[in-house]
Amino acid sequence: MELYRVIELIKTDPPDGGGEGSWWKYKIECGVVADNRICGTREGSRDEVEDYLKKMLDAINKRTFGFQSQRLRHAHSAPRYLPVKAVLGKGQRMN
Repeated sequence: MELYRVIELIKTDPPDGGGEGSWWKYKIECGVVADNRICGTREGSRDEVEDYLKKMLDAINKRTFGFQSQRLRHAHSAPRYLPVKAVLGKGQRMN
């Protein structure tokens, strides 16, 4: 399952000082969270930029799903909150 995906990849002008190669503008969107986008530009052939984006998306999606599955594994084994004594410390009181 992919949480993040490329929604746009178009050829664009090079940025100032960016050289004369081919430049591509991309947009990546999170399928779950509205208005959560990553935008950028990359120099190279279309194939090179697509390979770069694939590697980046794989890393982002693995990190996101890894975090979620880690949370699920520990959801039942760890308390949802710390006891008041653990937070305040010995001899302290809530105001």
